[in-house]
Amino acid sequence: MSDTLQNRDTLKTFFEAGDKPTGSQFNDLITTTVLEGGNGASQVVGAVAIGNDTTATGNRGSFAQGFNVLSDGGAGSFVQGRACKSSGLHGLFAQGYNATANGSRGSFAQGSSVTSTGSAGAFAQGENTTASGRSGTFAQGSNTTSNGEFGSFAQGYNSTSIGDNGSFVQGNYSQSTGSAGSFAQGSYAYSNGNKGSFAQGEVVTATGLNGIFLQGISSKAYGTNGVFAQGNLVTASGNNGSFAMGSGSWASGGNGSFAMGSGATAANVGSVQFGSNVNSIPYSLRLSDASNHSPRLIAGIPTSPIVGDMWIDGNSVYVYSNGSSGQITA
Repeated sequence: MSDTLQNRDTLKTFFEAGDKPTGSQFNDLITTTVLEGGNGASQVVGAVAIGNDTTATGNRGSFAQGFNVLSDGGAGSFVQGRACKSSGLHGLFAQGYNATANGSRGSFAQGSSVTSTGSAGAFAQGENTTASGRSGTFAQGSNTTSNGEFGSFAQGYNSTSIGDNGSFVQGNYSQSTGSAGSFAQGSYAYSNGNKGSFAQGEVVTATGLNGIFLQGISSKAYGTNGVFAQGNLVTASGNNGSFAMGSGSWASGGNGSFAMGSGATAANVGSVQFGSNVNSIPYSLRLSDASNHSPRLIAGIPTSPIVGDMWIDGNSVYVYSNGSSGQITA
């Protein structure tokens, strides 16, 4: 094949004038016919365009095939389908309908109305999906967006990952907007905390930072420095160690507030509640049973003791019973 491709219309004049083309010119005629791909296709040297209204203007490996397709990226640009475009550099792939890859150094778009504008590893696949982050951004599904950086993953329907440094979202109408380890999975799951935020389930939100864990249904975790909520209608909103587990439980105190059971609430710093009741005394332990017997162990002297309270004063242990407090003796 000739080293220099000649325009098809120029070669055609040899036949119209009655001249005899050389073998090399015949070769050029065949080659340019294939590369130009018929009416409406055009390209430059080092580019391939096949189809109708198809253009390859990039160099060093630019490929366009289909209808109304443009490949003007270089150093490895591939476009195939309808109304698709690839305009970046160094490894671009766009395939499908209205798919666009205009990032650089590894940008992939496949599907319908899919856009990959990120760089250094951007992947978008599905319908109405966008990957616009860089250095490892992944979006797959329908109406899904990943525009975080350094490890952003979004998969599902109407899900968004816009956090950086390890942001993961998977499911339906879910969102991960935190950074440095933000995870959201499920339906209407939101993780927008930082430095270790985890939300899994249905209608769950984790918005704290430095170690937030949420799992269940219609639950929330929005404290800081170690917050844990698990179950149904559970909330952990304290700081520096807040734990709620069960159904309808709430740990709103901090510094080690703990609520476990059905309808258990720990509402003060260091308060612990087991069972269906409320413990609002700081640094105390309360146990409740089905008969509403609720003894409390209190670290300090209570100002308004109730039946079952037990505490230490000096070197003595006291208990409140029958309307008065008494010392427990050996």
